Amino acid sequence: PPPPDGRPLVGREALDRMRAGVCIVNTARAELLDEPAVLAALEAGRVAGLATDVFVTEPPTQRQLANHPRVIATPHIGGFTGESVSRAMDVAVDNLLAVLAENPAR
Repeated sequence: PPPPDGRPLVGREALDRMRAGVCIVNTARAELLDEPAVLAALEAGRVAGLATDVFVTEPPTQRQLANHPRVIATPHIGGFTGESVSRAMDVAVDNLLAVLAENPAR
């Protein structure tokens, strides 16, 4: 989750401390990045690329970041893999079996 004070982890100050040419991947929370600061760093060449599947507004209404040529943007499906679906189904079945075991049909 974002820090309690609401400030993004990756803002202008953090970007200024990073090595030029850094690549950023964010599949967690959009609020972790200051989108205007990241866009400015992309334009200045300090950030080589951004891969993200989260935006402050989804779908993004301001498309400057999503449409930037050095940005890979996808819908919020970064964690949607065969493994994650299998794990989610296993948990769902385990939960269902636990409820049925606690409340057997009469």
